[in-house]
Amino acid sequence: EGWASYWHARIMRELDLSADEHLEFARLHAAILQPSPRRLNPYYLGYQMLLDIERRHGERHLFEVREVENDISLIRNYLTRELVDELDLYLYERQGDELVIVDKDWEAVRERLIGELGGNQTPVILVEDGDYEGNLELYLRHSWDGRKLDLDWAEKTMEHIYRLWGRRVWLETRADDESRLVLSYHPREGHKQHR
Repeated sequence: EGWASYWHARIMRELDLSADEHLEFARLHAAILQPSPRRLNPYYLGYQMLLDIERRHGERHLFEVREVENDISLIRNYLTRELVDELDLYLYERQGDELVIVDKDWEAVRERLIGELGGNQTPVILVEDGDYEGNLELYLRHSWDGRKLDLDWAEKTMEHIYRLWGRRVWLETRADDESRLVLSYHPREGHKQHR
């Protein structure tokens, strides 16, 4: 979102626009980038981050950033304390009928943004053992990042993995209370949960 907004503004500034055209562009651009008091506008954040990168590192670095960073790594690597302060970013929660600021620490803000962006990502599942308990069973481990697995989806996935592996499949993750939870699947026994 920020990349498109940055270049749209840059191109429009360099065009020979009439006063009316310039005013129309400014109105539309401002509406797109309008910060919201209750939600973070991703166009606004991305645009401001790219302006900050250009200010600190130069235009050439923008292309390097575009080439190697995704949304998460861009925030992790380029959302600075100064920018969080300048944009007045903070964490808040509802307390009764009011929204109350609960944290203004720039690192907490950055980590929350990263977590929210990661919400649509596929979870990381690692192969721990291809000969679990000496039975050629596959033991997988969910790389915990604070987000729990969708257990229905995990069970369906384990069925597909069983078809490929041909032996029982195990999957270690965490339960709602963050305690260790191990799932297993074999078609003769169905799905089981082990704590």
